[in-house]
Amino acid sequence: MKDKQHARETLMNYSKSDLVEHCMALENNAHALKERFEIQYSNCMEMIDDMKLLNENLRRVRSGEE
Repeated sequence: MKDKQHARETLMNYSKSDLVEHCMALENNAHALKERFEIQYSNCMEMIDDMKLLNENLRRVRSGEE
């Protein structure tokens, strides 16, 4: 599906079947986008946890605790 906004007149000329297909494609795209966002969020949180661990280890090394 192309990235574009449809004019009202264009959509009014679609058949009911075409509109149903279009809506189903939009729902599918929205679902896929939500899944991708959730994966990216999870990856970001893991990176934050890794950075906290690295910063804590660096703090210990610099203070001579290890």
